[in-house]
Amino acid sequence: KVVNPGEFDIKSLEEAAKAAEAQALGAEASAQAAEASADASAIQAEAAASQAAAAAAQVNALLSQRTGAESQIAGARSQADGARATADQAASAYKLRANPYTEDDLKTARVAVAQAEAAVRLAQANLAETYIYAPIDGVITARNTSIGSLLNPGQPVVTVISSAIEITIPVEEAKVGSVKEGQSVTMTSPALPGVSLEGKINAVTPSGDTRNRSFTARVRLVKPDTRLRPGMFVNTSIATEERANAIVVNRESIILTNGKSQLFVVGAGNKVESRAVKVGLSTGTLVEVLEGVSAGDKVIVTGVEDLRDGQVVTPVSK
Repeated sequence: KVVNPGEFDIKSLEEAAKAAEAQALGAEASAQAAEASADASAIQAEAAASQAAAAAAQVNALLSQRTGAESQIAGARSQADGARATADQAASAYKLRANPYTEDDLKTARVAVAQAEAAVRLAQANLAETYIYAPIDGVITARNTSIGSLLNPGQPVVTVISSAIEITIPVEEAKVGSVKEGQSVTMTSPALPGVSLEGKINAVTPSGDTRNRSFTARVRLVKPDTRLRPGMFVNTSIATEERANAIVVNRESIILTNGKSQLFVVGAGNKVESRAVKVGLSTGTLVEVLEGVSAGDKVIVTGVEDLRDGQVVTPVSK
């Protein structure tokens, strides 16, 4: 059949060739259609790309606008912050001018004032210590130190005597109970013969001297007397008790025999009689007799050591 094909075979081959040609034409048409479609797609793609580029340009423009806006906002904020800082500074300056001092400034000033006052008081105290004041008014009788000497606390500088003389009296323990503040005191001094001075007990020491078992009474003169000077000795008499209408005898007339008191009186016929007596209060020269004699009896004062009962004597008034 290949060498001598038949008519049928030729027709079949022709039909197949026509069919293949037709198919080729269809394929070419399809290819042309596809190419046209591709061109259209390319056109669309180019259009889309143009649109995308336009959109991108719009986006960039918007971004640029946004960046500019943000820059403007930042600038505006910076200006606002600057304006606010300026306003705060102006307000602070105004407040400072209206009230230039704060509470802390006031506290600091008060502390400075207190420190200055303390310094003033210290300076005044130091100045006061440069002067020595006597506790009493009087006259300086001795200077116990020299100018320029260094003094120790308690060291006497001068000796001052006052016109208000004080007399110190030792009072034995047995009699201190009868010595009280305000009692009258009569004083005499060998330096002032015939002069009797009156005083009052000003105080009695609350504790005594354990060595001699005595207390100290301090006496002030009722009337100051310049004749009585510090360092003098005086004889004192303190009235510890008073009794009216008492019978008294001279102290020299009392004789102690075996612890008992007796005296001598001039009896009938000028004869000596011994009397046992009971004594009471006494002063410097007089003794109270409670029992043994009566008012008006003649008591022998001198020479009593040599007298005996029954002796005749010649009374002499004294």
